[in-house]
Amino acid sequence: MVLGRPLNVEETILLTQVRSSEQSWQGRLQQANSWIHHCLNNHQCSGGLAAKTFQNDYENEVGVKNDKHPEEGESSGASLRETSFLEVHRQISKLPRRVLDLRDFGSEKRLRLINSMADCGIYACLSYTWGRKNTGVTTTQNLHDRLDNLPFDNLPQTYKDAVTVAAFIEIPFLWIDGLCIIQGDADFKDWAELSSQMAEIYGNAVLVIAAADSNSVEEGFLSTPKLPQELVKFQSSALGSLENRSEGTGLSVFARAMLDHSWLGWSTLAEPKSRGTLSRSWCFQEEVLASRLLTFFGGEMNFQCLEDEYRCECAFPAAPLGLVTIKELYEPRLKLGDMETPNWMWQSTVEHYTRRKLTVATDRLTALSGVARVVQSSLRTKYAAGHWLDRDFLCSLCWAPVRNRETDRTYSQDYVAPSWSWAAHNGPITMWIPYGGSEEPGTPRFLSKTVVRNVGIIPATEDETGAVKGGGITASGVFLDISVLMTSRDQSAGVMVRSSEKIPFYFDRPTETVRDTDKYFCWIVCTLPSPPVSKKRSETYCLMVLRTMPGGPAHFCERVGFTDFDGTASDPSMKLFKGFRDSIRTAVII
Repeated sequence: MVLGRPLNVEETILLTQVRSSEQSWQGRLQQANSWIHHCLNNHQCSGGLAAKTFQNDYENEVGVKNDKHPEEGESSGASLRETSFLEVHRQISKLPRRVLDLRDFGSEKRLRLINSMADCGIYACLSYTWGRKNTGVTTTQNLHDRLDNLPFDNLPQTYKDAVTVAAFIEIPFLWIDGLCIIQGDADFKDWAELSSQMAEIYGNAVLVIAAADSNSVEEGFLSTPKLPQELVKFQSSALGSLENRSEGTGLSVFARAMLDHSWLGWSTLAEPKSRGTLSRSWCFQEEVLASRLLTFFGGEMNFQCLEDEYRCECAFPAAPLGLVTIKELYEPRLKLGDMETPNWMWQSTVEHYTRRKLTVATDRLTALSGVARVVQSSLRTKYAAGHWLDRDFLCSLCWAPVRNRETDRTYSQDYVAPSWSWAAHNGPITMWIPYGGSEEPGTPRFLSKTVVRNVGIIPATEDETGAVKGGGITASGVFLDISVLMTSRDQSAGVMVRSSEKIPFYFDRPTETVRDTDKYFCWIVCTLPSPPVSKKRSETYCLMVLRTMPGGPAHFCERVGFTDFDGTASDPSMKLFKGFRDSIRTAVII
C-alpha cells in the first residue's frame, strides 16, 4: 500500500472507539482562556466594532452631527479590587449601569447586582435566547434584594453557566440583560434607556459569551458536547496487525464525524440558523458589536475576535477553506469604496437581519440600533427608520416583502415604522441597491426628475437610530391614478389597472382589503436596465402601490404593495404608463 492512498474497504478493519473528546468544563474553559489571553496579548480588539474608526471619502448630502453626551449618574460606591486579570490586562471600560458582581464568587459563592454608573472595570456580556419564559429577571420588586445578594442556585441554567465561564476566566463583572435591566418598570423606562446603549455595552465588554445552541434560558450551554465527537480508530490490514503495529509496520487512522460549521462563511449573511441565538434578531448585533466572541454551538466552543482570528475545539481549518466569520464579513463594510454608498453596504445586513426571529414586533428598529449607530459614526450619514439618506435612498425604498404563513400569522397591528420603511414588514425582505462599482453598473433612471424633497422622522426615544413613533417622506415624481383588484384568497396578491392594462403586484400586509372608496396610485420610483428580450431593449420598473389615507388630504398616502415589472417598448402592458408626464405630482408618504 502506498502512503497517502485512500484505504480500500477490504484493507480497513474498524477496531474500536478509542477515545471520546468529551471533556470536563474546566478543561474546555482552559482552552478558551488561552484563546482569549492570546488575543489580549497580541491584538488590538478592545472597544469592539464601535472602536473601529474609518475615514470615508463618501460625500454625504445631509450633514449629521454626532455629538455624544455621556450618561451621568451616581456611583454605587463599590470600589474595584484588582484581580490577576486586571493586573495583566488593564483594558478597563466604563461599566454599564448595573452589572453582576462576581468578585466574591470564587471564594464565597456570593453574587450580587451593583449600581455602577460611574465606575470602570472589566466585564463580560451574555448573548442568549430567553425562550418562552425567563424566571431569572430583575424587577422593581426584587431589585433591592439582589443588590445585597443574588443566590447562584436561583439562577436559570444559562445564567449559571455564564457566571461559571466568566469566573473561571477571572472576569470580575458580568452583564446579562435579564438581570441588569429592570423588567416591567413604569413605561419600561429602564429598558428604553439601556436598549439604546447596546453598541457601548457589547462593544466595551472584554468578551461576549454566546449560548448559541440553546433555545431557552433554562437549557444551559456548558454541558458535555451534544453531538458525538468520538474518535474512531481504523487499522489497515495491508500494513500489519495489532500485534506488530508497534514495530512500525502498521498504519493507524483516526477519524470522527465533521462538526457543523455552516454558520461560518458567506451564508452567515444569507440564511440564519433555525435555532438558538443564530436565529434571533436581537442577537445579531450582539455578535457583530463584540470585540471577542466565545460561542457555544454545534457541540463545541468557537472563538472569534476583530483581528480575523477564529479558533474552535476541533481545529476546523476555516481560513484554508475560504470561510470567514461574521466579523470578517462586517467590519470591512465600514470602509466604503469610491462607488459604494451606505445603503448599498446596508442591503445584505437588512436582508439577513429580517430573516431572524423577533418576538416583539415593535423592537424591529431597536434591536438593530447598536449596529446602526456604529455605521452612522463611521459613514457620517443621516439615518431614517432603517434607511440611509444617501444617493441610493430612493432605490432603498424598492424593497419587497417575503410573505409566508409565519409572517402572516405573527403580523402585528402595532406601529413600528412608516409604511415606506422595510421595518414596517414583520418578516424577511429583499432589497435591490445598484452597485455603481461593477463593470456594468445598472444605473437607475428617475422619470421626470423624481426626488425626495423631505424626510421627517419622530423618534420614540432619545435614540435616533432606535424605535420611531411617526415619520414621512415628501416625494415628487410620477404618481399614476390606478384601480386595484384583489386576486388571491389569502389577500397576498392584487393587480393594478390603468388604461385597461393590468400589472400584478403583492400586498405588503395580510390584512389588506380593497374598498370602493379607496384611491390608489402607482409611484414609478425608478427604472433600471434589464437583459434584452428577443434583442429588444428591456427595462425594469420599480413600482410602489400607494393608497390615500382615509379622511386625510388627497396627497397623503401609505404604501400597501410593491412590484418590479420587466417590459419592452412593444409590451402591451406598457400602455399602463401612457401619458405618465401628465401625472407628475407631489405626495407625502407616511
